[in-house]
Amino acid sequence: MPSVVGSGLSRVSMRRLGRLAMVLAALVLAALSPAAYAVPATGYWWNPATPGSGFVIEIQGDGMFMAGFLYDVSGRSTWVASSGAMTSPTQYSGNLETFSGGQTLTGSYKTPTQGPNIGAISITFNSDTAGSLTWPGGTIPIQRLSFGPGGATATQPSTNPQNGWWYNPAEGGRGFAIEVQEGSMYFAGYMYDASGNPVWYLSNGNMSSTTLYTGTWIQLGNGITLTGSYVAPTVTNANAGNVTLQFSSATAATLTLPDGRQIPLARYSFYNAGWLVNTSGELSTYFTVTGKPGGAGVPVNVQSVTSTSATSTVASFGIPNYKNIPITSSIYAALLARPQVSTDFVNGRPGVSVGQTVTFGQNIGYHPTAGCTAGNAGFGWWPFGPVCATEQNKSLAFPAIPSPTTDSARCSTGGGMVGLFVNGVSIYNWTDGTSYNNTHTWFYTAPTREVYDVDICPGHAANGDYHHHAHPYCLQLQVNDTGNAHSPIYGYAADGYPLYGPWFSNGQLAQSCWKKRDYSAGSSTGCGTANKRTCLLTSQYNVSAGTVNTVNAGPDTTTTVPAQSPGNNISAASGLFFQDYYWDQTCTAQGGAALDQYNGHTHDNLGYHYHITRTQNADGSFSEAFPYLLGPTLYGKVIATNVNCGGVH
Repeated sequence: MPSVVGSGLSRVSMRRLGRLAMVLAALVLAALSPAAYAVPATGYWWNPATPGSGFVIEIQGDGMFMAGFLYDVSGRSTWVASSGAMTSPTQYSGNLETFSGGQTLTGSYKTPTQGPNIGAISITFNSDTAGSLTWPGGTIPIQRLSFGPGGATATQPSTNPQNGWWYNPAEGGRGFAIEVQEGSMYFAGYMYDASGNPVWYLSNGNMSSTTLYTGTWIQLGNGITLTGSYVAPTVTNANAGNVTLQFSSATAATLTLPDGRQIPLARYSFYNAGWLVNTSGELSTYFTVTGKPGGAGVPVNVQSVTSTSATSTVASFGIPNYKNIPITSSIYAALLARPQVSTDFVNGRPGVSVGQTVTFGQNIGYHPTAGCTAGNAGFGWWPFGPVCATEQNKSLAFPAIPSPTTDSARCSTGGGMVGLFVNGVSIYNWTDGTSYNNTHTWFYTAPTREVYDVDICPGHAANGDYHHHAHPYCLQLQVNDTGNAHSPIYGYAADGYPLYGPWFSNGQLAQSCWKKRDYSAGSSTGCGTANKRTCLLTSQYNVSAGTVNTVNAGPDTTTTVPAQSPGNNISAASGLFFQDYYWDQTCTAQGGAALDQYNGHTHDNLGYHYHITRTQNADGSFSEAFPYLLGPTLYGKVIATNVNCGGVH
């Protein structure tokens, strides 16, 4: 690669410098992007016609962080960054963002401030190593930068430090970009000068060993502007301080700064931005490893996210760290309203009070249950019936870039895990796995039938796997979803598409377009005789197709049936069974907050995504709306082999 003109530093490439700065810029944006995986190679990209400017690009799943290095009209170095979801496996479009006011090279921590967007950017990749980029400066060709002996396409040893963004987790907003090609390193640090202006430092050269790099920071300036003609940059500081980088693994290192201070560096995986990854080794207070009462707690939340160009695999033990859960008046009233409250609780009433806060698994006064009596698995937290939640050591592989699939190939979800919430808890679909009179005709909906079987979050365990079938109140608190804007991501379906919370916008809920059948005498979705379940819809996706009689009649809608929890009864009104619902195409056609048959939609720049669905009652309370989390079938392609796509039969 050409050296900087007149710099006297033949090893220094302006291109790599720019790209390094961009990488770091992307770090600042990390929290702004949900993500997934990549096709283009991670590292430095450039336009060979304009050395001294360039790009650092990394894709994880369907999310990209990229940054462009250039200069302002005064000659001062600056950078712009962009992050967000890929619009297709080979295309990206987004806004150019600016930042200022953050931490200096040797200064104390300061949080940077985001400035105005200064234009749009789009990239089309023709291959893993070439593409074209359009931004306010025009449309230019870009390609991977080769600086090592074998170039960017050479196979690199698995012992190399991982290419891409690195950071000190305690000092977010300042970051570092690393790429190693056959023992040759480009290492850049993005931060700010004493006046708050963006500044970057570069060090490059051969590594002393496979785990050690030592060098000198340099600075450059006076290069090409965003919309200007090409100008070669110059070195403005040939010795900004010494740098030492000692790697302990491919994803961890210790950086020694010019003032001698040492800071830890870790690989920055921005796909994890939505995942609640347990980086501190936090253990559950109330759940210990199976068979070891009084022993070590189970590690909570997500344990790791491992991304490749094709998949992202999330590992979890399945135990969340729900904390500071407030016992609201409505939660307390629901506990008191249990039909068997006098025998459900040791003292005939809940062992908590309004205003108290509790932790997941804490004893709130329930009697030991038939399914869970272990003192190391939430003793007193569970109502009668559910089994203990235990560590699962589970993992789920998501597609790198989610993609729609054909109707014949869609995943018709069955029982068990059909996705993961961001804390590693399993997403389950609508079914509780049982049918009325065991005839496999009228299948119960879990949030209705299991209303007395769940904890206050609400969730419970099946075969030890803790999960939610509907809106997870405790996770809502954890992700701070207040309803004053579009909900954040709560999890991911097995097809890789995100599951957002219930809010479409400020004060407006996303709208399920699955409707309850009307079993009145004259209804087109009823069975002729009022309140009778003696017929099924010919198609739950085309209500105009009418009904067909069944010999396996369901209960009248005016009666009650046993709940899943023994000794409790529930209403058999429409909505108790899956067969009580149909998809209303005219509802989906309204657009906006209305969802499709998969319980998702596309709007703004979010791409396709699912929503948790609820309705708000006149008194301000909420009810869960079928299909609750995900539709009966998923929108995209599922690659995981441990997801039941055989439906409910």
